[in-house]
Amino acid sequence: MKTLTIKKAISLITSGKRIYAKKDRSYQKIYMWLESKSDGWFINIETELKNKKNDSIWITKKQLQDKLNFLNRENYKFYLDE
Repeated sequence: MKTLTIKKAISLITSGKRIYAKKDRSYQKIYMWLESKSDGWFINIETELKNKKNDSIWITKKQLQDKLNFLNRENYKFYLDE
């Protein structure tokens, strides 16, 4: 699994791919994907802990950079969800 930079994660999300953020030695994953390719400005964020999905939230494309910077400061790493 190759980690993604914040810039690469943003470009993958905006192109329609799904990524996730995860800390080392943690079961929690935070999935992120573009909600609608036609609209293209809502990002869906959903957390998962040990295969149990929690509620999801939406952020705008403008908020994505700040959200990824925050997760990076919290020692999350970004991966492509294949």
